[in-house]
Amino acid sequence: MNTTSFEQKKQLLAELVAIPSITGTESEKLFPKHLYNRLLQLDYFNQHREYLHLGESPQSAEFLTALYKHEHATKTVVMMSHFDVVSVENYGELDSIAFDIEQVTEWFHNHESQFSGSTLKDIQTEEYIFGRGAMDMKAGLVIQLSILEKAIKESWPINLVLLTVPDEEVNSAGMRAAVEHLYELKTLHNLDYELFLNSEPVFTQTPGDEQFYVYSGSIGKIMPSVFCYGVETHVGEPLSGLTSTFMLSQVTSQIEYNERFREQVDGEETPLPVALYQKDLQESYSVKTPYRSTSLFNVFLFERSAFDIEKIFREEVAVAVETLNTRAERIGLPKTTVMNFDELLIYAQEKHGQELLTEWQQEIFSNETFDDRAKASMMIDKILLRCDELAPVVITYFSPPYYPAVRSKKADIEPIVELIRTTSQERFNRDVKHLNYFNGISDLSYLAYKHARNDASYERNTPGFNWSYSIPFHIMSKLNAPVLNVGPLGKDAHKSTERLHAKSAFVEVPQLIEEVLHKMFEQSGD
Repeated sequence: MNTTSFEQKKQLLAELVAIPSITGTESEKLFPKHLYNRLLQLDYFNQHREYLHLGESPQSAEFLTALYKHEHATKTVVMMSHFDVVSVENYGELDSIAFDIEQVTEWFHNHESQFSGSTLKDIQTEEYIFGRGAMDMKAGLVIQLSILEKAIKESWPINLVLLTVPDEEVNSAGMRAAVEHLYELKTLHNLDYELFLNSEPVFTQTPGDEQFYVYSGSIGKIMPSVFCYGVETHVGEPLSGLTSTFMLSQVTSQIEYNERFREQVDGEETPLPVALYQKDLQESYSVKTPYRSTSLFNVFLFERSAFDIEKIFREEVAVAVETLNTRAERIGLPKTTVMNFDELLIYAQEKHGQELLTEWQQEIFSNETFDDRAKASMMIDKILLRCDELAPVVITYFSPPYYPAVRSKKADIEPIVELIRTTSQERFNRDVKHLNYFNGISDLSYLAYKHARNDASYERNTPGFNWSYSIPFHIMSKLNAPVLNVGPLGKDAHKSTERLHAKSAFVEVPQLIEEVLHKMFEQSGD
């Protein structure tokens, strides 16, 4: 494996992109095995196969780690990436060449008249490479592989762990599984983790943004949800019941775009919450009114924990239900109450016993036909159908996945950011702007966890936690080091016009990261 030159990095990118590792597909499972064999081309790993590891990731492909260990070093940097990509449905007639960077880039050049704005401008510069996964984020993996190879050949006096995972685009099952292995590596090899370095691509802050950013943290994401259980009736007798759709409309109106969920830190702010999914559970048309509906809301985080969001969400849902009850009372509809999932579970346990509850959990959460979000609402539905005396009721709960927000301490990260800023300006005449939070959501969320005391709030109110979905909070809190995202310029992640700035990926970012690593081992006491 040789990744020294611009062309060699580009060739490696083409090779990795050509494996269509869409999340949840067989190709995603093939990718880490291909990379494992690729790394064996380096004499170092051929002689130290114990430093290569393919780890199991439940319900997903394997993750891969590659350790370069210097005999006199303990200082260690973990270089992170993900190798799964989103589907190519939006490529339309181009879906057959979406994973061929040469062909798809050539197609864009040959059809530039179909485009305008920044896409046309970027095509005409001939500085961009198109293709699914080129930007998000196989270029980041190529950068890290080139650095790993160089460190081995030049015997850098520092330890490097390359970690690449599947399933980042859906549930981050790969990273959640890899956390425990990172801790095992740390313990087994006496590694001092000094930095967790991700190379997700730069995400624009506004349309047309050309700024290069580095990020010393990653935005959090959580999905507070509601299950509205009303009282069924015939459509001809609407006042004899209460529709779950009416209940849900009140909650949605209260939660979506609610500024109470917005956080502001050092001039950065989280987007407002919106509903990502809404559904009533009536399976077919009839004149019976819908009485079971659910909704999942997306809330972004900076400093808040699951405990904080559970409290705010519960209060805001209570406001919605108060409005609902005021309207209901005027026209003679029944009064609605609010419970969280933990309270519902305790109620059901007292009524039906733990043995039956465990039987329901086993039945639902072992069923691989449904995803984690569907299973969560199915569990609540199962309980309420057997506790219908609670109706009408709104159950608040969390749906997976959960990405805790993470942010490095200013004193730890400022010297590194300043070095990147100076190097970029002097070598490439490119300005660097530092942001506290990567706004694209990333696997950095599962490191340096700081809300350990609030774990229980999420665990108790997430149906299926430790059954089909779990987060290793305890281990995450032990992997405590600064986090940093330095990745290449690119645009339009997840779109058919996804593209990567080649010079940024193959020249600039590798040198910026090298400078950071050189500075770290120059200052090392190892």
